[in-house]
Amino acid sequence: MYPYGGQSGYPPSYSGYPPSSPPQYPPNPNPYPSPYPPAQSGYAPPPSYSGYPSSSPSYSQAPYPSQSAYPSYPPSSPPGSFPPSTGYAPYPASSPYGGGGYQPPTPYSASPFYDASSFHSTPPPKGGVSSSYSPPATFPQTYTGAPLRKALIIGINYLDSPTAKLNGCINDAKFIQYLLTTKLSFQASDIVLMTDDSTDPARKPTRKNIIDGIRWLVTGAKPGDSFFFHFSGHGGSTKDLDGDEDDGMDETILPMDYKTAGSIVDDELHRLLPSVLPRGSRLCAVMDCCHSGTGMDLPFVHFGSYPKSAGKINYSKQTQADVTCFSGCLDNQTSSDSNRLAKVVNTGVLTFTFVQMVEKCYPGITYARMLSEMQTFVKQKNFDQLIVMSTGSNVDLGQQLII
Repeated sequence: MYPYGGQSGYPPSYSGYPPSSPPQYPPNPNPYPSPYPPAQSGYAPPPSYSGYPSSSPSYSQAPYPSQSAYPSYPPSSPPGSFPPSTGYAPYPASSPYGGGGYQPPTPYSASPFYDASSFHSTPPPKGGVSSSYSPPATFPQTYTGAPLRKALIIGINYLDSPTAKLNGCINDAKFIQYLLTTKLSFQASDIVLMTDDSTDPARKPTRKNIIDGIRWLVTGAKPGDSFFFHFSGHGGSTKDLDGDEDDGMDETILPMDYKTAGSIVDDELHRLLPSVLPRGSRLCAVMDCCHSGTGMDLPFVHFGSYPKSAGKINYSKQTQADVTCFSGCLDNQTSSDSNRLAKVVNTGVLTFTFVQMVEKCYPGITYARMLSEMQTFVKQKNFDQLIVMSTGSNVDLGQQLII
């Protein structure tokens, strides 16, 4: 996650969630005074990362985009191109991403952004659920749905780490929780919400608790069940140790205790979550963090209306379950944490956009159009990040998305 300026910390006045009536995304086309706080860029993550400037960053002011009425969703006719008229520069034909679509920015070797190699020096453990595993006592033990609809939602503002602090990730988690319970038929009793302001020690997003939460999520999975995973926080990259990454880098997510416990690498996340779900079940994941394009290590990575892979397709990582992951950016990009979208609070750009599209278009939207609408919305709002969708199998993108 890349802090994009705005309010500091998680607003103490932002209470009473969820609101008494469903929120509008945005509340209306232009309910707040303009101009509102200008965009800011530049961020120094934790000093323990190598290759990052040690000095405090300077914040440069950028002209704020003009506001226009929120576009009508869905449009009267499907987009003719994918993404439609984004203005992205095409990939070179020789690019591993294939021709057409978005021109990726500076490669890893020249990027100023950090990696997390110091946190991962041995191959990640095999995933799966131990037969002796039992969830924490404060996690739901019985479930109201048949079939199951379970969700794990994680938002980390890194409140105890001034150099890594973010502003919108806890908000993201609560927005997603509200969306699931009001729009997507999840029961609040079947959701585990982890935030670093939680008073429940088992629901603080430490590395151990996140892994426990994932194990809780997949325990008892059977055909017909639906699962949702959301992470909003810092993401990083680290040297690939098993040769499954074309660019030589694994993607990571950073728990609140990453400085002492380390990160969670995409190989480990894949082994713990999508790889253990049975055929006939489904998982939707939203990863609102930097370097997240292939953050769940799914084999089919979609930038356009046809499946593409970032290089060779690793068929060994195909999933039995119907798995879809929406990521905030390409593997070598950053994702923004900004108050430019919700205005009154900070949110992650991916989370806000995902909520918008589900509220406006779901159900009845195809995979291809969901990705297209999200990419177009982000581009219209002048954010320099490309939302990516990856899947566990070579799905027909003309089919309707089911969450």
